[in-house]
Amino acid sequence: MNCTKKIFTVFLVFVFLLILVKGFNFLVGLLTSTTPATLTSNQLQTTRSILLSEFAPNLDELVMPTNEYMIETQSLEQKGYRLRTDKDGFILGPADFAETNKNKAVDVVFFGGSTTECIYVDEEYRFPYLLSRTLRRNDGQYIRVLNGGRSANHSLHSLFSYLAKGIVYKPRYAVLMEAVNDVAILSKTLSYWNAPVSRRLVQQTTIDSMGLLYWNAKALKDVFLSNIWLNTRHRLADKVERVSRSDEWIDFRDKKIDLKEIENILESDFKAALKSFVAVTRAWGIEPVLMTQPNRLNEADSFSRTLYEKRPQPISYDEFVRLYRLANDIVREVSRDERVLLIDLDKKIEGSSAFVYDEIHLNQRGSKLVADIIAKTFLEHNPKYFNN
Repeated sequence: MNCTKKIFTVFLVFVFLLILVKGFNFLVGLLTSTTPATLTSNQLQTTRSILLSEFAPNLDELVMPTNEYMIETQSLEQKGYRLRTDKDGFILGPADFAETNKNKAVDVVFFGGSTTECIYVDEEYRFPYLLSRTLRRNDGQYIRVLNGGRSANHSLHSLFSYLAKGIVYKPRYAVLMEAVNDVAILSKTLSYWNAPVSRRLVQQTTIDSMGLLYWNAKALKDVFLSNIWLNTRHRLADKVERVSRSDEWIDFRDKKIDLKEIENILESDFKAALKSFVAVTRAWGIEPVLMTQPNRLNEADSFSRTLYEKRPQPISYDEFVRLYRLANDIVREVSRDERVLLIDLDKKIEGSSAFVYDEIHLNQRGSKLVADIIAKTFLEHNPKYFNN
């Protein structure tokens, strides 16, 4: 009983001290005034920054598609897929995990959305990594490849990420595969900058008390519950998703937009984003490569149509398919106009569940095929540098 009283007394003293400090801080604010002339450089700094949409560095986790996610897939196996990243958030494969700290030149870096990320493909078969185990340089060494793909990233996300952490490696080739995420945002908002929180370009960087609470809780979980969490997180995620599945586009679904207006925006903004990637890449002495996306987005694919029509949309499925084809055509046009190497996966891969498990995401078989196509293209493009 005495022990309980002592603990309670200590708690009261602690609370009293907090109130005292807060009161003193408030009093200082009342008794002093700050004018623009006395502001420090730190006080003038903005708390806004460009959002680096990436995986956290130095991850090593198992990710499993939830039951809710599996409903919207075909030819996808529900199991744990290992996800590891290096110090810069690039997705790793099994062999190069131990090579993270070695000073080894980068040959190819990939950027794009979830179609590049390939999160639900076994790590040894994700096409960027598989390419690194397929191609060799003519000196006999396997090439080094970085995978900078991240779900929901459109062309400007990829460009910012490339500027922030890709160029520093001075790769020989920089590959961009974007289309569907650009069509998604431009068809709903008509702008890369008018976006839901999950896809914004600028973020507020202040850390509030809830943020500190989250990171402290995460640290405790990583120390005491890491293995339990890795093996149970998918079950918890499934229950949370079933109870309250958020819709990032909820504020944009009821707005009807003229198809021609969206087409004009795609022709101007998506094309500008691709040309920006090409120009930046060449300015740094790196060779750009553009890829179209393999997909099942066509009028005859009833599964893709059903997925699209499950939720309200500003345009019809047939109109979305038309825009998506236009986006891949724009990739081809920019490649032709800028004389950039094009890997036309849209034309080279059959749009079926044999290779793509929903509208756009590669299954393991599809990822292997993509790696083979890229390897063959690089061999034909630069036989003096690449070997197999």
